[in-house]
Amino acid sequence: MENQKETRLRLFAEGGSIKICSIYKGNNEGFDYFVESSDVEMCVEDIMKEPPLIHESFYGAFNELDKRYCWHFLHIDFVDEDFSEYVADKLLEKLNDPLEMWQDFEAENFEKILGIKIAQKKMQTKTGFSEITVKTLAKETEYFYQEFVDSYANEIGQKFKLESTVETWSTFRGESFHFTGTLEIVGNTIILKNENKEICHILPVEKFQIAAKPEVALEKKWVFEIV
Repeated sequence: MENQKETRLRLFAEGGSIKICSIYKGNNEGFDYFVESSDVEMCVEDIMKEPPLIHESFYGAFNELDKRYCWHFLHIDFVDEDFSEYVADKLLEKLNDPLEMWQDFEAENFEKILGIKIAQKKMQTKTGFSEITVKTLAKETEYFYQEFVDSYANEIGQKFKLESTVETWSTFRGESFHFTGTLEIVGNTIILKNENKEICHILPVEKFQIAAKPEVALEKKWVFEIV
């Protein structure tokens, strides 16, 4: 029904509630979404006495709520099932943020309302650095000869003449070392930086072979599964 307000998300805080509501615009034009609060004493200034900001999607309204309130510390009471997985994803972002403190987090409450199970798992994460192998290239020259068959060659005692040479670069006899950090190629130069972003090696491209793979570390991460 046009202009009928529906609650899509509801959180309870001490002294009030915070909601994301929607109003059907009619004529198959979808919904308007907005954040609505009632008598909530938060750590930020309450500006909801002014007309609410209107968003074209639930996600826009949720971004507003996320910026204004510490919603993940509140008691979640209801979420529209169409948006429960999105809210669960946003909750994990908070849980995995190293700057967040979680003394007051109500895991069971969120699990019940969102229909999920939250757990910590060890997962491989990229550190932002690479495991780099540097090998020195050594030039090798291969010579190809042709046998003389004319009488003059027999007279001078020369049986073969040089036909061609092939030069190749190989790491077979070269030295190598391993390095953890980052690499950057500027022109004909390879720049290797350590984990403190300090330049440690400057190498010419034509004399070194570089192999790199992302460094990974095991880290505990919060994940969820739908139940």
